Amino acid sequence: RSGSVVCWGSNGAGALGNGTLADEVEGVATSVRNLTGVTDIASGEAFTCALAGGEVMCWGAGNMGQLGDGTQADRGRAEDVTGIDDAVQVAAGRNHA
Repeated sequence: RSGSVVCWGSNGAGALGNGTLADEVEGVATSVRNLTGVTDIASGEAFTCALAGGEVMCWGAGNMGQLGDGTQADRGRAEDVTGIDDAVQVAAGRNHA
């Protein structure tokens, strides 16, 4: 499917976005809001952010606040980054986006 997100590998802190903590050796679809239409994606250390329709969604490790949801909680499913609805690109570093 064009614009969908598939992840695999280590899944500590929910980094694969499929709602589990199980590592995966084959690609698994992220399981939130039928995450499709993604036009940009960026990963840091154990977290990922995706851009779709101007909105940014992030999942995985949140211990440094890198998921943009106002917490330091890990998220196993993508959550909207508060207050962003017109983004054109997303970028991430080790512990920031």
